[in-house]
Amino acid sequence: MNGTLKEYYKRSLYKGRSQLSRIIDFVFLRLLILASTYIYFLSTVDSKVVILFTFVTTALITIAIELIKSRVFVHHVSQERKKLMNDYRRIKILTMDNRNLVMLCSKAVKSCAYVYVHHKLADLDGDDVINVYKEAASCAISNIHIFSLSGIDKSATKIANSLHDCSLHFHDSAELIDICFNGQADMSDDEIDNLLLKELSKQKKGSILTRVKPFLKSRIISYLTLSVILFVLSFIMDYALYYRIMAMLCLSFAGLSGALSGSRKEKP
Repeated sequence: MNGTLKEYYKRSLYKGRSQLSRIIDFVFLRLLILASTYIYFLSTVDSKVVILFTFVTTALITIAIELIKSRVFVHHVSQERKKLMNDYRRIKILTMDNRNLVMLCSKAVKSCAYVYVHHKLADLDGDDVINVYKEAASCAISNIHIFSLSGIDKSATKIANSLHDCSLHFHDSAELIDICFNGQADMSDDEIDNLLLKELSKQKKGSILTRVKPFLKSRIISYLTLSVILFVLSFIMDYALYYRIMAMLCLSFAGLSGALSGSRKEKP
């Protein structure tokens, strides 16, 4: 897989965290595992083999974590490609003629009904439902089917539930996409990746590279939680000093994350 694509999928999997942030997480987690296993083996095995046991156990845990991560990544890429394919198809539907869409959806309904296709970026709202209801009523049709390419607002559902003199059915974007592309083969992985590469290259040309920020505000709670857990463990396990040192490190990382996120907010 192309390096640019791999980085894109990894960023989407790890909620936008940069490569440097992920490297810091990797190193920090391995050091934590190494320290924990070392402390554990100090009190359980002969001192001559403590280091050997520590490194072997850390290596095995690392291999297991990487295997799990690779499987999660493959599954994420598959799901992300499906989402991208649907996004590209939504864009194509937006450019289609409304009459053709209505004809396709009417054939799919297979009954005498008033069909309305909401192929807009904005969500379907209550006003849209009222307008459709009025148009159907003027045609003396009580069976109404509304296909929405975007989301369906709560107000639309509320209005639909209050209309008792008609049968109103909502159809989401997945149904509309299936109807419009029925019988067509799904886009291949290469086609999706090529389209994504073109889009990413355009974004890269029009954007300014920002500094990598490994200490994010969203990670403060994680650092604080880990600090509390390690501090509590220091009263239960042997070698309490080591656990308290690690707890202080986590507390320092939390403070650093908060300070850096605060300084970024102050900048214009």
